[in-house]
Amino acid sequence: MKAKRLSLQEAIYEVDKLYQTMACQFLKLLGNLPECTNEAEERSLTEYVWGLANWVTANVEWSYSSERYFGKIGPEMKKTGMVELWPKKIHNSF
Repeated sequence: MKAKRLSLQEAIYEVDKLYQTMACQFLKLLGNLPECTNEAEERSLTEYVWGLANWVTANVEWSYSSERYFGKIGPEMKKTGMVELWPKKIHNSF
């Protein structure tokens, strides 16, 4: 935010744009994986790539389901897509 002199909302849009770009790149590259020499190699490569995809998804899911970032209202925020910003006094108490 500071380096680009963005407001909070502009920074959120910037992060969303970056995430969407990277997700599209990942899916594009997923369709162009190198050919494997045998079935075991292909299976290992597929498991590795899907592990990367699941890692990102699991991190997002955990962020909403744990109470670390959003307290007890994380599941509701995930459902609505609206993230409530807390005052610094409350946020710093975690």
